[in-house]
Amino acid sequence: MQIAVRGTVQIPCRVENLGDFLNMRRGFFGPEMVHGVDIPDALVAPGTSCFALPARHIAQLKLQRRETRKTRTGTGYAFFGVYEPVRLLVLDRECSVDVLKVPDECPVLIGELPLRLLDLTISPDGRTLIGNPAHDGHMMAELA
Repeated sequence: MQIAVRGTVQIPCRVENLGDFLNMRRGFFGPEMVHGVDIPDALVAPGTSCFALPARHIAQLKLQRRETRKTRTGTGYAFFGVYEPVRLLVLDRECSVDVLKVPDECPVLIGELPLRLLDLTISPDGRTLIGNPAHDGHMMAELA
């Protein structure tokens, strides 16, 4: 399946199996047991709502499928698997987010939800990610 995605900003990130990370923090096993993958060129896709990983990374992270969700793509509607949450690390910030499985030909996609959770936005020149200017660049949550 071909997925048309818009975006020009690419950014490195690290993705870890959240269950593994939490078990490591609880002392059940060491850091070497946390399944993780470094992505040198994740695509920031503000028109995408979610965090999407190609199938090969989902297999590397040992994520379990939770459900199937109808998804609107640039070429129509399709059904995609939703997988366990991951720990997403971008620019010294981190968040936990569910994963949508996309075909291996598709890049890693950082959409609107993870951007909001990380409190990041595309820079005015459109070349990179920056901390939200409304929060003076600092990571902040809003409850209002």
